[in-house]
Amino acid sequence: MKKQKETLFKTKSGEEVSFEDLLSKIYENSVEKQKHMIETVNHVKPMIQTLQDAITLMPILTDLQKVSVTNDDALIKMAAIIQRGKKGNKDKGGEDIGFGLTEEDRKTLLEQAQKLKEIPGSAKG
Repeated sequence: MKKQKETLFKTKSGEEVSFEDLLSKIYENSVEKQKHMIETVNHVKPMIQTLQDAITLMPILTDLQKVSVTNDDALIKMAAIIQRGKKGNKDKGGEDIGFGLTEEDRKTLLEQAQKLKEIPGSAKG
């Protein structure tokens, strides 16, 4: 018998997203971004003829890479919080608080959401 996936949330189009789907999407996005970054560098490389060209283009490429890493990092941290929640949390007294987030988890989640809002090209909420 196939285990049914637990739905974490529904997309705007109504598609149900499970934890496994989320992890898969994080991985696929990471691989796709890496390919895109390599293609971008290979496309730009012939355009760099002088030191001034490199000085002009390097900050742009660096920013592109930072955005990619920051987005992946935020998604991974959120997935880790969800995974801990699925295992069940216990408060300091040993009481099971279920999917409840600790104060530290809530703070981390809010910080990551704020960072994503500040990144150009990321989802605005």
